[in-house]
Amino acid sequence: MFKNIRSLTKASLGSLENIYSMIDALEPFEKASREMRPVARRLKQGLTILVDSISISKYWVELIENTGIDCED
Repeated sequence: MFKNIRSLTKASLGSLENIYSMIDALEPFEKASREMRPVARRLKQGLTILVDSISISKYWVELIENTGIDCED
């Protein structure tokens, strides 16, 4: 389980820059079209939650490291 958490965190950190780019790219849609505004905001909220979850998984890895348990093969 610890290895899976580490893998998930590593993969998530690799996509973090792309997530921020997507959030920035949504701003024009929020301003340009009244129909697109709610959709863009909802997507932005989801992406923000994803960024928050990455920080939580980083914290989990920190806790795993502090246990002293060696879970490498």
